[in-house]
Amino acid sequence: RYSRFAKIGGEMISLGQVEMLIDRIFGDELTSVVVAIEDDKKGEQIVLLHNSQLSPQEIQKRIKESPLIPLMQPSFHFYVDDFPKLASGKTDFKKAKEITLEKMLSSKGE
Repeated sequence: RYSRFAKIGGEMISLGQVEMLIDRIFGDELTSVVVAIEDDKKGEQIVLLHNSQLSPQEIQKRIKESPLIPLMQPSFHFYVDDFPKLASGKTDFKKAKEITLEKMLSSKGE
């Protein structure tokens, strides 16, 4: 699906692949959903929603030290209690993006 890609600096990045690589980095310590939001400079940026109890600093450290190329590294990461689901049980990526935008706005207000 086209919506599961981010266009960053002219490159198409698979959000599914980013999720898979994040799963390899964190294993059972972190469950995540990755979304792309608009960015004035790069076109889009990747944001990680997770439900891990790891500190934001630990998450950032592990991502930076991982083999994940910088273009695929999330620009932001936010904790969520539950991931939005469709009636089918699959992840609701549209709602996840809405949650991400809300969290971005509230973090700028702090």
